[in-house]
Amino acid sequence: MKLIIGIVLLLTAFSASANTMGAVLAKVTGTGTYANGSIFVFFDRQISSCSTDDGRIDIAASSPARDEVLSVAMAAFVSGRSVKIRPASCDGQSSVFDGFSYIYLSDT
Repeated sequence: MKLIIGIVLLLTAFSASANTMGAVLAKVTGTGTYANGSIFVFFDRQISSCSTDDGRIDIAASSPARDEVLSVAMAAFVSGRSVKIRPASCDGQSSVFDGFSYIYLSDT
């Protein structure tokens, strides 16, 4: 019984931390890369509850999602379509884009 309660509490805590940020509908206003291979994407609004969020995400060159995020952001920028984006959390300085994050072209 204690094991079941422990598992339920663990799953509840994990779900709460994984969903601390909601998805936001935003327009991409610019994209680019740094010399080290990291990318940045600017949006027309704040995309997370980070106190330092200035409507931008940075994604490390080593991130497995780097190229895909850049592709979606550039397609949205060129077409003028909005994206639905959900960063996973804050690291104290900016939005964190990791395995619990997503970005996709929106129909709205």
